[in-house]
Amino acid sequence: MANLWHVQILTLDYLVEGIFDQDHDQDDSIQSFQAPGDDKQNIKQLISARFQPTHNLALPAGSADAWYVYGDHVVVAVIPRDEASTAFAVKNSKFKSTFLADIYLGAYVIHGTVLSPIPEEYGLNALREYSNFAVKDAQVECHFPGANLPVLSAPFMLVGTHHVQGATLRK
Repeated sequence: MANLWHVQILTLDYLVEGIFDQDHDQDDSIQSFQAPGDDKQNIKQLISARFQPTHNLALPAGSADAWYVYGDHVVVAVIPRDEASTAFAVKNSKFKSTFLADIYLGAYVIHGTVLSPIPEEYGLNALREYSNFAVKDAQVECHFPGANLPVLSAPFMLVGTHHVQGATLRK
């Protein structure tokens, strides 16, 4: 039985929505969108894709039979959008503590509960040791001038640490 996962990929410039065919991917996890390594080996494909610029790019929204994500360096967040992909991502997200935070990634700000693989006393600083971390009850704001992305809400997402420019804890 095929594992066709409905996901959204937030990149530096686009929000792409489509189907990730887990059975045909070399690495069988949704986390593999943000796995460290050689970008040439980390090409992912979404089928039946729809895409839209998140800010004032002079390109219209569109669709494609296949959208290729070339390397983890462009991925800001991976958002599972169906029960199967969410359940898989939650199950494989190891965490020891949770804390409310605001994560700053260029023009994006993600508000939510960080699911940390490390004890809370190490705080957000130690997350830099990981390629990604999970956020539940997330809201993404886009602060590009002329942003096309309304506030994006998700019950769960994986955020790549390579674009994090700052973070604050909330009480």
